[in-house]
Amino acid sequence: MPKLIITCATVLITFLLGACARSTQPPRFELISARTAERTSEGVSVELVILGENPNGHDIELREARYRVSAGNNRFFEGVRSPEVTLPRYGRVEMILPAAAPLERFPANAQSLTIEGRIEYLEPGPFAEVLYDARLRRPAAPVRGTTKLTP
Repeated sequence: MPKLIITCATVLITFLLGACARSTQPPRFELISARTAERTSEGVSVELVILGENPNGHDIELREARYRVSAGNNRFFEGVRSPEVTLPRYGRVEMILPAAAPLERFPANAQSLTIEGRIEYLEPGPFAEVLYDARLRRPAAPVRGTTKLTP
């Protein structure tokens, strides 16, 4: 009896993982611009414009962006945000990832910004969301680049 249970469990797990393993190429992300959104006596907020590209024949829902932003060698922001975007099949979408810092942590002479991180996405398939929510499978694609900071 235990051997039958193990065999059934193995077949079920193989089926579940196989159903989620549809041929999905990871999306690509590119930093295209950065602009100062607000500057006060207390701090600075910036908006990083990211271009997301989907090379697949199905939509890709973006879930969490985990990223760090620096000016020169000074990292002033690290965080997790939801891009709140679905990349259309064979499509491109611009999204904004925000970053903010107290004025004393933001370099006064910053002329360019660098982003490094990853954006998690949901693969298609009937069990992809279950595996994602259970933290068993969270595919991600890198986001990195440097661009001039527009005041």
